[in-house]
Amino acid sequence: MKILVIYGSRKGSTREVAEEVAAEIVRRGAEALVVDGDEKLTDIKGYDAVVIGGALYAGRLHKSARRFLKRYQQELAQMRVYVFALGPRRDEPEAFDRPKQQLAAVLAKYPGIKPIAATIFGGVDAKSDVDIRDWAAIRAWARDLVPSSTLLDL
Repeated sequence: MKILVIYGSRKGSTREVAEEVAAEIVRRGAEALVVDGDEKLTDIKGYDAVVIGGALYAGRLHKSARRFLKRYQQELAQMRVYVFALGPRRDEPEAFDRPKQQLAAVLAKYPGIKPIAATIFGGVDAKSDVDIRDWAAIRAWARDLVPSSTLLDL
């Protein structure tokens, strides 16, 4: 199984999440390639699934992730797609409500793309020394991307 992990990141926190998602995919016995969303790929059809990640800024998904969605929307409409976004910088349940709505609004602009899962993880604000990314939750989400039939015999 081959999974493409695309991200859009300003300062690297979303890239770090994408890399951890890919690492968990590999630990589960699948292949993963991590690519910046601005990179133009010749073909994404050779992948069994695509993970798209980006931070939410003022209600908008990072421009690299949006460009990837737009550029490959026809191919993505025929593929297994998973989406994550980094959003709130407060670790309170209600802080995640608005980002969930914002991500849903972004995805609604691409009606042909039907993500199997879309989730919000906590974000980072380096200026305020805030990082509420829950690495255990990120790894658990990534584990669910790889069917158990793919697991290596250990």
